[in-house]
Amino acid sequence: MPKIAIINPNTTVSMTNGLRVTVERIAPPGFELLVTQPNTGVASIEGFSDGIKASHALLELTEQIQADGWLVACADDTGVDALREVCSGPVMGIGQAAMQAATLLSARYSILTPMQRSVAILENNARRYGLDASLQGVHALNLPVLAIEKNFDLIKQRARQILEKDNSECLVLGCAGFTRFRKPLEDALGIPVIDGVQVGVHWLAGLINLGLKTSKHCTYNYPEQKTEVL
Repeated sequence: MPKIAIINPNTTVSMTNGLRVTVERIAPPGFELLVTQPNTGVASIEGFSDGIKASHALLELTEQIQADGWLVACADDTGVDALREVCSGPVMGIGQAAMQAATLLSARYSILTPMQRSVAILENNARRYGLDASLQGVHALNLPVLAIEKNFDLIKQRARQILEKDNSECLVLGCAGFTRFRKPLEDALGIPVIDGVQVGVHWLAGLINLGLKTSKHCTYNYPEQKTEVL
């Protein structure tokens, strides 16, 4: 049975448990889903330095796990390019997965992220992916990642403000911590609300079923062994 590894790249167990509940509910048939996290790194990813620390832990974790596909459950897409070099199966970040889905379902979309310092990261990623033309804005909740679970009413209020300001037709959830709120938010807002965790799992399943893997022709080829020259 093919296996998809869903990795929470931070060390917070409650977030990993929340991811597990979500993916078990929407699991594609015929796949084993492994939800895990590194033992070292950072408790949450908020900014560039957190992302670098988490990327090191991710690389170490992938050496211990066998999987046919990999989903990095951070909307910053932390470490995704590095993992594509060391993994043969497809690697997806939930940020790219959610943005891509938004462009398929709407002409205008917005992103809600926990902290202001993540706004530039998500804007840069959207430009890099070529998904910025229909992006109307990236907006911060101004709430730490680890405080998300207890603030649904605030999240709903902020989402309504964003959609009114941007006149958007779709909302992307810019953090894996939002995953449990996707359906309640969609019901409250009346538009598609996209969680990259759920979308990413099913897209990876499709790629695996088609036998598609990461190209090793050049950019994502396995790292070369290097010898220090004295």
